[in-house]
Amino acid sequence: MIQRAKNSSYLSIVILTLFGGLLLGASLVVSTTQPPQPELQERLAPSDLSTASVQRTKITVAVASNFTTALQRIIGELGGDFEVVMVSGATGKLASQIQNGAPFDLFLAADEKHVELLETQGKLLRESHFVYTTGRVAAWAPSIKGGPVEIERRLKSGQVRYVAIANPVTAPYGVAAQEILKTLQIWNSLESQKQVLRGESVAQTFHFARSGAAEIAFVSVAQLLNEPSSHYWEVPQNIYNPIRQAGAIVATSAFQREAYALIDLLRSPRGQMILGESGYKSVE
Repeated sequence: MIQRAKNSSYLSIVILTLFGGLLLGASLVVSTTQPPQPELQERLAPSDLSTASVQRTKITVAVASNFTTALQRIIGELGGDFEVVMVSGATGKLASQIQNGAPFDLFLAADEKHVELLETQGKLLRESHFVYTTGRVAAWAPSIKGGPVEIERRLKSGQVRYVAIANPVTAPYGVAAQEILKTLQIWNSLESQKQVLRGESVAQTFHFARSGAAEIAFVSVAQLLNEPSSHYWEVPQNIYNPIRQAGAIVATSAFQREAYALIDLLRSPRGQMILGESGYKSVE
């Protein structure tokens, strides 16, 4: 991690959302005063450490939409003296942008497949590849009374009008949702009767249930930390393939040092603890 001056510093986080090819943004400034972690300083030369307190670099992170809140918390608590711009969206769409030369520094996907594909194309540094967490899926139904048992019963019996999932073509959580519905043997019926609503990402899928457009939405558990536990059923992880969320540094990045520092924060014991508290499964 880059060493700070003794006074409190401020880490600027700018969040941009990729939606239909457009970037929608919001900014947040988080106070960070934690001391540097020695294991992260090994990547930096002494001259870098002495000047870092007055020079702040801005790095751009392409992040799967399910992970923005958790990443924001990790940066806010563990931070570094550099600005982080988050561009969030569906993993597949972010991967397409990287293929087309988008000026990102780090890619945090919602699966491992897209990261590996970009590595084979020379777009990401293979040596920086890492799995930072495993995602957990929930069927969220804020309008259904009866708790998780009733949500599970409705799904298994097919007694649901509309179900929302992220688009499986671009969103790994959508792939998992489709696998779940097929395992429950209701996918064909829902699909044939046009009862499946597809969001661009899990963020949009969440809003389908929030607005009442869908009775049940398959989203990340991480999105439901502020929702009553009676409003969702966490799907057993043995009925869908593990969602191994991986990342890697963009090959053309001019700020690989800062990107590695952020990777180290995610992999650190405290970073993994935060992920566990944020609705994810820590990497073993």
